[in-house]
Amino acid sequence: MRNALLIAFREYLENARTRGFWISILALPVVLLISLAAPAFLEDKAIPSRYFIIHDAGGWIEPDLIQSIAQQNRGELVQAMRGYLGENALPGKLDEALEGLEAWQNNAATAGDAFDMAPFLPMNPPAFDPPKPRFIPLPLPGDIQGSQTPDEIIEFLKPYLRGQNMNVESEGQGGVSLFAVVIVPPAQPGQTNPAARQIQYWSTNPGDDSLLQRISHVADRKARREALRSRGLDIQTIEQTMNIHVPVAEYDARKDEGLEAVNMSDKIRQWAPSGFVYLLFISLFAVMQLLLNSTIEEKSNRLLEILLSSVRPVEIMIGKLLGNGLAGLTLVGVWVLLMAGFAAFRMDTNSELSQGIAAAVTSTGLVPAFLLYFVLGFLIYSGLFLMVGSVSQTVKDAQSYTGFFMIIMIVPLMTMFVIPRDPNGVLAITLSWIPIYTPFVMLNRLSGNPPLWEILGTLVLCSVTIVIILSLAARVFKRSIISIGSTGKRGPKP
Repeated sequence: MRNALLIAFREYLENARTRGFWISILALPVVLLISLAAPAFLEDKAIPSRYFIIHDAGGWIEPDLIQSIAQQNRGELVQAMRGYLGENALPGKLDEALEGLEAWQNNAATAGDAFDMAPFLPMNPPAFDPPKPRFIPLPLPGDIQGSQTPDEIIEFLKPYLRGQNMNVESEGQGGVSLFAVVIVPPAQPGQTNPAARQIQYWSTNPGDDSLLQRISHVADRKARREALRSRGLDIQTIEQTMNIHVPVAEYDARKDEGLEAVNMSDKIRQWAPSGFVYLLFISLFAVMQLLLNSTIEEKSNRLLEILLSSVRPVEIMIGKLLGNGLAGLTLVGVWVLLMAGFAAFRMDTNSELSQGIAAAVTSTGLVPAFLLYFVLGFLIYSGLFLMVGSVSQTVKDAQSYTGFFMIIMIVPLMTMFVIPRDPNGVLAITLSWIPIYTPFVMLNRLSGNPPLWEILGTLVLCSVTIVIILSLAARVFKRSIISIGSTGKRGPKP
């Protein structure tokens, strides 16, 4: 056993010295950080403000559209202010600041005034970067007469839609890119059906239909209001009636009496195992690659032949498994610490979201369960990958085998978000009893409190499978390295 521990220590150090090991450690936090920050950054920075012109001779929807866009811009500004105050507000001032911001948002009289955040911020706070307006309306150019037909207006504006910059003095710049032109035809004499109108929307970017959808929503709402008014119905009463909301309280029958109400912590607890399943998958995959590469490399440089002179093959295999297993736990430990540090730094510790995440991780037994299933999954897949490394002469040879195992391992990822919706359903139970999927699926089922006999039964079956796989791996590994030592070649004797 002493030889196996020495080999494990050496294996761990060899992994820790490789660039791939440290890249694996940093890759997950970087990818998660980018995936969280990139959408908001691209939405705010990469997509410019959209300038558009609306020609509505009768003023049918233009006032409502401008008001709708102003409300959207105001809502996005308030959202940005909430995030800024959450990061920079003085201790004890955040709740007061958010209450004042909400009152400012709901007060239409302050639509043209800015909300003063200074009383809630420390001295010399970081500058607030307001979001860019999503849509900005432009007036018709002076060269266009309001009496011109829609076709004439479009022909005049087409060059600007196709890329020619339009000079706009109010924007304080030489020119802006025109995104869209909206033509609203006036009502025809005797026309009583608002739906008979056809609004023209001209653009050169059909991939972005956000403005088109907003125009359609505003026009539909306007037409419905007019149709109701033409039938002698009171619009305000109807809208008040349509805004009636019946609250539906959600309860969990598994919880203790008096605590049955479902809150955000319960929702997070239901889905938290899926995050651990993903962490289990990428950690196992990273460790399997380390094990596979080290096995093939040691076969190619004759190191196993040297070790075989003083160490039994089974001790070499045990040492490699222990060393790579510790490397995998190191990966997971560093990932968890980095993500916990990032969450503590970026999230409000008093928020319901952060408290729900903390409760889901610390009070549900997910961490011990993850460690248990990590060990089981590592032993299963390490035995399989060790056999692949034993029969492969190069990494290229092993790729054909690893592709097959990747297809097998992708199944838990495909069902990662399905199983929490029905953790005790037929699919979940069936996959639980397939040993190569047991670590992933049973970890994902913990939110559904599976029966104890299923937990114990799948553990027993998984353990028996591990014994069989490792026994086969030991025979293949022993035959492979003995053939290296007896023939002096890099592979089994043909």
